[in-house]
Amino acid sequence: MPALEPLKIDKVAILAAILRRNALRREAQLPLLNLLALYRQEVAYRRSWALHDAYYPAVRAEVIERVMIERGSEFIRTRSGAWMVHVEATRLLRERSPSEGHGTAFNGRRTMSLTV
Repeated sequence: MPALEPLKIDKVAILAAILRRNALRREAQLPLLNLLALYRQEVAYRRSWALHDAYYPAVRAEVIERVMIERGSEFIRTRSGAWMVHVEATRLLRERSPSEGHGTAFNGRRTMSLTV
């Protein structure tokens, strides 16, 4: 499987949510947020999970096929086999994810979204 294609992220909506939060903080006389840092973090979060949602099933199927050939079909049904498939599929997603220079590739962790 080749490198994964970048997915569209609604960057305008992300920036609008951050600006709304900053306006509320300004009204409450709280310290303002670092717009650039939060914007990059949220774009990275959205991109990583968009990639995960779009490509994980196909990558997982590829890993299952390979593990079944190497270790047999019974191994997949064990807890160790399921864990191995998940770890390997996640590793492959990371390797194949496009990066845009500031840590936006799939990082394998969920964090709280800014617009929950």
